[in-house]
Amino acid sequence: MTPAAIVAVVSVAVPVLVGLITAAVPEKSTLTKTANSAASLLGLLTLPALGLLPIMRRLFPPPIAEQSEALARVDRDPWHTVVRVVRPAQHARTGTKAFVQLRDGTQFAAWFPGRRVARNQVFAVQGRTGYGEYRHQSVFYVNAVTHQFSFKSWNRARRLR
Repeated sequence: MTPAAIVAVVSVAVPVLVGLITAAVPEKSTLTKTANSAASLLGLLTLPALGLLPIMRRLFPPPIAEQSEALARVDRDPWHTVVRVVRPAQHARTGTKAFVQLRDGTQFAAWFPGRRVARNQVFAVQGRTGYGEYRHQSVFYVNAVTHQFSFKSWNRARRLR
C-alpha cells in the first residue's frame, strides 16, 4: 500500500470511527471526550503528513516494474527523448554538460541547464540539437526534464524491448 493510500484510508476511517463512538456513548462521558481529543490530535498529525507525501515518494519510489512500464510509455511519446547519463563532462554554475546515451545505444553530448546530473541517471527530456559543438559533434540542448527513472528500470526496459 502506498503512503498516499495509507493517509487517505486513515483520514476517512478515523472520522467514521469517532462518529460511531460518539453516537453510541452519552455526550458527557469521558470516552466521548477522549474520542474527540484523539480525532483532533490525529487531524493535526494528518495535515503535516500530507505535506510529506512528495518527500515520501522520493524515499519510496515505485517498484521497478512500474517504472519500466512508465519509461516504455514515455519512450513511445514523440515529444520526449529518454537518455541515460554516461558521464558528466563539465559541471558549471549554469548547468552540466554530459555525454548521454539513447536507448538504441547512440551517444552524444548534451547540455542540462540549471541542473547537476550524475552518472547513470535516466531522464525523459524535451530538447533540440544544434546548440553549438563539443568535440566536433552537435550538442543536444535539454529544454525540460519531465521524468526521472532509476537505472534498474532502464536496464529492465532494455531487456523487455
